[in-house]
Amino acid sequence: MKNQKDVPKRAKILRFLFLFTAVVYALSLLRLSLFKYVSLPELLFSPDRYFSRSVQLIPFADAVHSRRLLIQCAENAILYFPLGFLLSMQTAGKRKRGLYLLIPLIVSLTIEALQYALAIGALDTADIVMNTLGGAVGFFAYDVLLLVFRKHREKLDTVLTVCMSLVGAVCLFFYLIGTNWSVYKQFF
Repeated sequence: MKNQKDVPKRAKILRFLFLFTAVVYALSLLRLSLFKYVSLPELLFSPDRYFSRSVQLIPFADAVHSRRLLIQCAENAILYFPLGFLLSMQTAGKRKRGLYLLIPLIVSLTIEALQYALAIGALDTADIVMNTLGGAVGFFAYDVLLLVFRKHREKLDTVLTVCMSLVGAVCLFFYLIGTNWSVYKQFF
């Protein structure tokens, strides 16, 4: 039998772990999508920083380079998968939760527009499509898990939250040690 004091303490710990994961994911998303070529201090203070501005309005128009395009599409979908998954975990059982599927689209549009406006990348509609698709797949992936483990939702959420926070801790570690991507490319 559970002690009444343990339940609120356990819920607080799980809530903290979930929020930790969400914050680390948000930092990682910004680093990997918005600040992949330039850091925030360079963006704000360096007059000779990286400048690039382009628009690709026709999705997948550069399909000639199919292997690179396929890899880029997969990377974009994978990058937004956690967003959909985290949203689905928080909205399960709520009314009109389908509206939350718009959040990956809104986030993707915002980041793509900022890349263009700040001259730090390309506004690419293929990225928007794949980012949104990745968020939707993440959203429905949690729903599938919920169907499979419907009688054990509390345990499922506990296991998922702990696992995601461990991954978040690893991501935070890499985020904090720096962003010299040439070092990471040696391993991938």
